[in-house]
Amino acid sequence: MTDTHLRFDTPLPRWFAGTPAAAAASLLYGTAVHLRNRHYDHYPESAGKVSLPVISIGGIRAGGTGKTPAVMLLATILQQQGYEVGLLSRGYKRTDREPVIVAPGETVEWERTGDEPAMLRAACPGIWLGIGQDRTPNARFLCERMGNRAVLLLDDGFQHRKLHRDLDILCLHESLFIDRLLPQGYLREPVTALGRAQVFFLTGNRDREKQLLYVDEKLAHRFPEVPRFLLFNDVVAWVNARTGEETQKVPFSAPVAISGIARPERFFDLLARDGVQPCRKMVFTDHYHYTDYDIAALRKLYSQGLITTEKDAVRLSSLDDIPEDSLWYLKVRLQFSENSSFNRFNHYINAVLT
Repeated sequence: MTDTHLRFDTPLPRWFAGTPAAAAASLLYGTAVHLRNRHYDHYPESAGKVSLPVISIGGIRAGGTGKTPAVMLLATILQQQGYEVGLLSRGYKRTDREPVIVAPGETVEWERTGDEPAMLRAACPGIWLGIGQDRTPNARFLCERMGNRAVLLLDDGFQHRKLHRDLDILCLHESLFIDRLLPQGYLREPVTALGRAQVFFLTGNRDREKQLLYVDEKLAHRFPEVPRFLLFNDVVAWVNARTGEETQKVPFSAPVAISGIARPERFFDLLARDGVQPCRKMVFTDHYHYTDYDIAALRKLYSQGLITTEKDAVRLSSLDDIPEDSLWYLKVRLQFSENSSFNRFNHYINAVLT
């Protein structure tokens, strides 16, 4: 396989993406990124340090690299090992501008925390939330409230260098080596920035294994000292968004499929692999705030029900215009490709924390 076998995506119109103006914009963006990184490389003490260990899970691609599932996986592993877990997140597209601290057992509307932190907290009960643009003050506050056997997870933290971290886990996409810097491509940083990471997660659906292994081979050549792990999205169950009931088969023969995530094709690929054939596929922007008007329009398209992603279900289930049995989401969890990889990662994490 060569790089030419992989598709290059761009957020720009195709007619503009290859122009000198687009290249100049990416060059200016890259210069700004370089200057910012050089500051933290030369003055590492400018990153705030806290008393608890901090593990960052991030990426260099904007959206769709499996960061949120990776945070969920790591939070689950740490909780199973008896650690108290605190999640530090920006809370992208939330309605509340003020910092929000949520202790275990407290309730809070998803609009105040953002859909991803709300989804993570529902999947991993007992975690703390520290939500806000500047995560260092929230980290210090959580350190005062949490016990000694605790870990802070910095969600989407690779570029948030204001806070010192003890471990950088980087989630990578199959298009890594053909992508370009924003705005021509989706890269937030050049590939050389991978040298800051201590762990690589290569994530995707199982039908992309060949492409991920190709990236793994190139990473092994360029960054041989960094541990690499291959992880796949595996379907666990279909879940009723209102009641929590789980089933192995979606209870509709021809539902409308709704997706408002960064890479909706991953959701639709999983549907096809699970044998689900929607009568209609509806795509919205990532983190889209659904309204009752949207649901009224969607209900005209289906006679049976709606199926969606777990993150979309957080936003949809707060609406009143959806009957109890009409909304089901696909519960997907990130899994290590092999048990030996899982054991190797556990050993690595324990070494870092102890």
